[in-house]
Amino acid sequence: MFFVGNNIKDEYKADIKQAVQDGNSIGMHSMSHDANKLYKQSQFIPEMEQESKLLSDIVGKKVGLIRAPYGSTYLNNDQVQKAKADKFRLLDWNIDSNDWKHKGKPQETVSFVSQELDGFHKISPVILVHETEDTLDAIPALVKAIRAKGFVLEPYFEDNDFHLNFKKDPDL
Repeated sequence: MFFVGNNIKDEYKADIKQAVQDGNSIGMHSMSHDANKLYKQSQFIPEMEQESKLLSDIVGKKVGLIRAPYGSTYLNNDQVQKAKADKFRLLDWNIDSNDWKHKGKPQETVSFVSQELDGFHKISPVILVHETEDTLDAIPALVKAIRAKGFVLEPYFEDNDFHLNFKKDPDL
């Protein structure tokens, strides 16, 4: 699954379309990634509506899945209600890989995630990673560590009946 945001440039549009054709899900991550603008100035929904249209035009179907910058915790009630009205789905995470903290040390990301996975037995882990060179370097070892813990990597599709958001709202 790939969440894209303000990096939707013309040169990436073909890659986004191909990712969906290859069976991957695409989600929205905002146009600005600016917490003040999104949450305090209430631009979250307008940005998601703009991005949904842009991505839907690229992939040829409605895109309604959101990974809110900094998590859905910061959404106010009005934003939650509008997201529901727009039929957006929020997907947060239950393991932050901290890859953004481990610059130049991809093995630290792998070790951290591996330790975090020890606490997961009855619920599915959703691991947050970012698009950095270090994370890319860590992916093979991350996959190996995840499988070694007995987990199966599966794609996420918007029509899955799987809900994980910090609001604990099954309608999102």
